Amino acid sequence: MNKTRKTDDQLREELCSSASFDRNIMVDAGAGAGKTRLIAERITALVENGAATITEIVAISFTRKASNELFDRIGSYLTTAFNEEKISDVQKTCLKKSIDEMPLAQIGTIHSFCSYILRLYPVEAGVDPCFEEIDEADAMRLRTEAFEQFWNDFSSKKKVPLLDEIAECSKIERKDLDALKAFVGKFYLHAIKRKDTPLWSPVCMEDYGKLVKETGKFKDYVASISKGKDDKLDTVVQDLLPLPVNTNQFFKRFVEIKETGFLGKGTGSKSHFKCSDEEWEEIAQERRKISEKMHNVACFCVESALHHLMTELEAAAVLYERLIAKSGKLDFDDLIIRTQRLLRKHPQIRKDLSRRFKHIIVDEFQDTDEKQIEIITAISDPDKDSGDWQKKMPKSPRLFLVGDEKQAIYRFRGADITSYRKVRNLFSNGVSGASVNLNFN
Repeated sequence: MNKTRKTDDQLREELCSSASFDRNIMVDAGAGAGKTRLIAERITALVENGAATITEIVAISFTRKASNELFDRIGSYLTTAFNEEKISDVQKTCLKKSIDEMPLAQIGTIHSFCSYILRLYPVEAGVDPCFEEIDEADAMRLRTEAFEQFWNDFSSKKKVPLLDEIAECSKIERKDLDALKAFVGKFYLHAIKRKDTPLWSPVCMEDYGKLVKETGKFKDYVASISKGKDDKLDTVVQDLLPLPVNTNQFFKRFVEIKETGFLGKGTGSKSHFKCSDEEWEEIAQERRKISEKMHNVACFCVESALHHLMTELEAAAVLYERLIAKSGKLDFDDLIIRTQRLLRKHPQIRKDLSRRFKHIIVDEFQDTDEKQIEIITAISDPDKDSGDWQKKMPKSPRLFLVGDEKQAIYRFRGADITSYRKVRNLFSNGVSGASVNLNFN
């Protein structure tokens, strides 16, 4: 499937045909490729052909807004298919049943799906059956309370050497405690997001190399239509090269790049460029993308460069967890971690969920992390060790994953593009499934 060159229309038709229902499929679809439309069409085809009812399908997107849009699109497609004159009575019956059951469908975010699982098995998961999900305002209040407790101790005299190190790396004046506090606070939030995982990891040099190449190409493009020079961009490209030999070096370089203003919201003035409005918009968008990717790569580099700080922040993360536990509520990370633990510990629950859900469809797969992938694959292949997904994807034909590596934007929340690449490679070998590249509109 991935080795035969076909048009996008042919591929889309194939992906929505019953012949494709017996395979795990990963679709690498670029921006504007119509990913939501493809997912809605495939789900409609699954229902219409009797492969599954809507309550036997899990459809996951990364944000509430995206999942709500997907829910509406699926409902619309099912209704349109039901009103077609050429379908059989059997197909009408299948469609009508799923249209009626749409309110029960598991179409939402990974967090809403995990919440659903925990409520099915509260005793085994060790949660209150009537648990509440903490809203962002309350979570922020508890995070602030925990951080204030942490900072009072951290900024005391016994932490002076570490504060000196932070001031040197960040180029913040040592006497500016408010600025240092704000700087440390950013990493405190990241430490909370990375619960149950190492608080720092080495820089992905492959990503860094790609970032350098993209920035260089962008610079050449801008130069071809610019009246003069984009000094900030020239400075950035110069600062990026050569590749840093360690994460401390990258961090200091990142600070220098940040000082150029390149990573700010502004994209320069159009008057500096000799180009059309369309070209200017392309320049602005590309610059924002590079800025965002630079932040993503820097996030991991900074953790490694300031590993002593991240170690200290483990205590701050524990303070927050205690406050959350005292509130009797769960935050988004709790939902993921508790579901992961539940499925690891209870093979029978994996089997029960596997029988309940015949197909699992994930949109924006590039923004998932290893925990989320483990949850998905544990349900897809319940007989396999739940943490064993990196070696081989599920044999049973349940997964339909859609993503685009170039659109990965949630690394600061723990998403890791290397996980996306691992899954794509497993699918590409033809044993676990098929990998398809699409760019249709």
